[in-house]
Amino acid sequence: MEETELDTIAALRSENDRLRQRVADLERERGSVDPHLWFRLPYREIFEHFPIGIVVRRADGASIGANRLHYAATGVEPPTPETKLHNILHDEQAVEGGFAAGFLRAAQGEIVELEPKLVDVSRVGLPGAYDIKLWIDTLFFPVTDEAGARYVIETHRDVTRQQLELFERQAAEEENRRLQEEIQRTREAALRALSTPLIPIAEGVLAMPLVGDFDKDRARQVLETLLDGVVQRGARTAILDVTGVTGAGHEVAQGLVQIAKAVRLLGAEVVLTGVQPQMARVIAAIEESLHGVAVVRSTLESGIDHALRARRAAGR
Repeated sequence: MEETELDTIAALRSENDRLRQRVADLERERGSVDPHLWFRLPYREIFEHFPIGIVVRRADGASIGANRLHYAATGVEPPTPETKLHNILHDEQAVEGGFAAGFLRAAQGEIVELEPKLVDVSRVGLPGAYDIKLWIDTLFFPVTDEAGARYVIETHRDVTRQQLELFERQAAEEENRRLQEEIQRTREAALRALSTPLIPIAEGVLAMPLVGDFDKDRARQVLETLLDGVVQRGARTAILDVTGVTGAGHEVAQGLVQIAKAVRLLGAEVVLTGVQPQMARVIAAIEESLHGVAVVRSTLESGIDHALRARRAAGR
């Protein structure tokens, strides 16, 4: 055979290969389906008996078949040669929900598992699809047939019941957390009320006996409670009894001075009672004294007597 004839035959073969590839491309673009392809897929019998829905897709995203459970769960009718194939890449809901992105990753060889997502089956746009919404758990993984063609297997499991139970449990846990926080706030408010009791002695006279440690947090609570009480009750005298306060450091003394000054700014007089010798020395040693800010009396009784005398003198 002459060289020119060999060249011609080679050129024809090359052209035929190109045409065959073009035909295959056109078939894929047209979205036609070989009704026998599903039955030639590797592992088809296994797929049919899986207890989950399975869809087989070509590498271009078109569905070529599914197992019985998929059709039973969704109501979608099996494809025929005349059926327009569902393409996951053209499905708006699949794109929005991340299914299309998962498929593309699987088409590149990855195994992709998605978090449960809510799917409106009626939006799939296929004949017979149920008008229902399902929570589904989806997995994509690639397979290759004997001819080397790549497919993507899409498995989906209806987890609607489990998801609703999860939401119900989360709601119950959130409610439990909220109630626990509310109980804690109530307890803290009760403890604050017990640790900073405000007792009305007479009209315009309040007393607050303090017991235990007196740190910055306690001082802040006393200040808030005392100021609120003075404003709400229109008090002119606030008696602060520190007989039961433990400790007599600089922090305690500084806190008492600041409280007395704040109450004084509201136009009320502070009567400090029950000051022990050690606390008196600390108060006297700090730069800010109680002079002109608070009246000091030795006992609660004497402090109450002072307040009532001042009340009578003011004609109240």
